[in-house]
Amino acid sequence: MCLVPVTRLVPVQYEYLLKQNGRYDKSLVPDFHMWGLWGTETEPMLQIRPAIVLAATLVITAPLQGAQATALEKAKFVFHLGAAYYAFNTWVWKPYRQYEFKVGAPNQRTNIVKAGAALLFAGYQVNSAIKMTRNTQDPFLKRIGALLPNFSKSLTAVGDDLKNGRFNEQGIQQLNRSATTLLNTAQQQGQTIRPVAVPIPGL
Repeated sequence: MCLVPVTRLVPVQYEYLLKQNGRYDKSLVPDFHMWGLWGTETEPMLQIRPAIVLAATLVITAPLQGAQATALEKAKFVFHLGAAYYAFNTWVWKPYRQYEFKVGAPNQRTNIVKAGAALLFAGYQVNSAIKMTRNTQDPFLKRIGALLPNFSKSLTAVGDDLKNGRFNEQGIQQLNRSATTLLNTAQQQGQTIRPVAVPIPGL
């Protein structure tokens, strides 16, 4: 293998990303540093095969492209929301409708605390979905993503109450309305969010 100047391995229009004040700056392209493709400080060189050159080029160009979400990305997005809905529906909404949180119910406090843990888990899943909507141009992710920040905040707030043994009936009812809106909106967009049974730590 031979040593090749880095500027010959990326499109000319991206060369400004690599140079600063006549020197090559690693911090401007952290992906190159991560892949270990840098040579010396003053003469950054690559000693790699053409296939890796192509991969490095794609790493640079991909964030600049506004491609819509792939089927795999949408499936992952729906998975996170399905896991969140499973946690809410199984550990919060169903027990609530069966009066397991009411005073005098068997294991009332334990049921409430478990519901809180489930909501915090649901909030984590929703936050994972939110991350996928940042800078996206996909209509489905953008539409559903607009509903998620407030939903996430409510999950965390009510979850904290329940986790500390405080029964928040109004909060649970509002969460159910928000979840219903989310499910219906996804359905209107041609995507069905189904409960995804996943292990929840502590439950």
